[in-house]
Amino acid sequence: PGIGQLAFNAVLYRDYPIIMAVSTLSAILTLVGILLSDILYALVDPRITFEGSQS
Repeated sequence: PGIGQLAFNAVLYRDYPIIMAVSTLSAILTLVGILLSDILYALVDPRITFEGSQS
């Protein structure tokens, strides 16, 4: 049981709405994870800032 098995069965039975939902959910979770890691990296390393460079 899990999202992987759900996606696998959806592909086997050509259940396109489930395939789209799993793909969208995976993309959103990946983006949230990347954003969270960027924020945490900036908190751990004080040399990293979110401010743009001034010319």
